[in-house]
Amino acid sequence: MAANLTNTSSPVIAHEVDVGDLHYDSSVYCEVSACYRDQCTASREPVKRSSINRMAIQFEEDKLVIYEGQRPDKPLRGRLLVPPRLFCPANSRDTCHLSIVASLDTASQETKCLDGSTMQQMFRSPQTKRSLCSYPVQWGRDVEIEIEATVDMIKDGKKTSTVQIQLMIVVGSTTRLFDVARIPVEIRDAKSVGMCKSINDPHITTFDKR
Repeated sequence: MAANLTNTSSPVIAHEVDVGDLHYDSSVYCEVSACYRDQCTASREPVKRSSINRMAIQFEEDKLVIYEGQRPDKPLRGRLLVPPRLFCPANSRDTCHLSIVASLDTASQETKCLDGSTMQQMFRSPQTKRSLCSYPVQWGRDVEIEIEATVDMIKDGKKTSTVQIQLMIVVGSTTRLFDVARIPVEIRDAKSVGMCKSINDPHITTFDKR
């Protein structure tokens, strides 16, 4: 992003109206080069650049390990690196809406029950047990995504699911999605071991078909 500003006041301030459309994961910074007005070419100083701000949402974790029936020590936590309205088109910053969408993209790899239904190994939001959730975006407040692993009663070792996180920008009837992160989650068998007994017909098929 570049905006050429000429201002005789001090300090020189770049206002939001001076900034056009910005793209997700692009960089925003300022460059300043001072000179004397009547001898600018001959007196121009070297360019100085400000710190670089990324147009992005940054998540602290790049992977997680959780046990069945438990939650991780902390939720997936994301932080806005710039004010949220800057993600919106320049002419719609007062009317657009932003949210974070988290989903599982490994449903086809989930364990199948005997009746053919899917035994979901992990879900978003333990309160709703949904596999797809959206979270509001607010400046100065982290986005926290809670996850929990399901107890499937099968000793099937480690499994890996992926949490896909996207930024959703809605302007009127137009919706755009931007990929933010794909975080692998390793799911391990529950630490406790139980035993089932049956005092009747011994012809029983367990979940692991043994």
